[in-house]
Parts: sequence; structure tokens; C-alpha cells
Amino acid sequence: PRRAQFILESVADLRNNLERCGSGLMVGVGKTELVLARIAAKVASAAASTDGVSGVVLNVVCQEEICSEELSVNDAVCSALGLTMVSTDTNTNSASNNNTNGGKCESQSNFETVWGSTLYDPTITLPLFDGAIPDTFTPFRKEVEKSCKIGVPLDVPS
Repeated sequence: PRRAQFILESVADLRNNLERCGSGLMVGVGKTELVLARIAAKVASAAASTDGVSGVVLNVVCQEEICSEELSVNDAVCSALGLTMVSTDTNTNSASNNNTNGGKCESQSNFETVWGSTLYDPTITLPLFDGAIPDTFTPFRKEVEKSCKIGVPLDVPS
């Protein structure tokens, strides 16, 4: 009960913060690819009926994943939206696994992955260790913290 209440309050707070920035939040329940396909169809239908435009650019941005299960969901989303997966170059705002499971989908719609799993940019090389990598986490962490810098947070989108 407390965890559910916390999640509901967190989602409500996120929605309020996004609305203050002029954005919004849609919440869906179900398989990701099916939920996004329903949303895409509704958005395209609404756009066509309100201003006669038949094509809508759908931008899907999600956290870049590294595990096969999550990468399979990304592939399923692209498939459900009729998109073709292509690899992209790695940079600080968009990362790719440089294989068919990462990167962007190519079409009128966009699917982009953004690294967000760590405070460290994955494109920055970890420090080289003299000799072997430490056996335990604490010496490893101390060396990494000495050598790596946490990047500047991105501005809030307008």
C-alpha cells in the first residue's frame, strides 16, 4: 500500500512538473509496444481530423538499455510503429550499442535512446589501472572518482 501510494504521488508530481513546463504526461498500462502503437494511432487520427494533416512525426525517446530483454522491447516498439532500426554514433546525448538493437529507428517517426543509467558518461574512458583492476569495489570506486568527472546537468527543455 505505501509503495503504491508513493508511486501514484510520484507520477502525479511528475505530471504537475511537466505541465508547468508546458508539456504533459500520458500513463499507459500494458505491453510497451502495444501502448505506444495505440497512442500513435490516436495522435495520427486526431491530427488528421483537426488540421487535415495525414502525417505526424512521433518522437519516442527512452533510456538506453543494455540487457537483452529491454533491447527486445525496443525492437518490438519499432516493429509495432513500423520503423526500421539503424545504429547511431555515440555521443553525450544519444548512445548506441552499434548493432541492430540500439540507436534510432528511421522513418517519419523517431526512436532515440539516451544514456541515463549512470552519472558518468559511458563515452568517457574509465581510468587505466597500473597493474590489475582492484579486487574489491572501494579501491576501484576511489580511483574512478578521482579520474572521472560528472557532467553538467542538461537544461530543462522549453
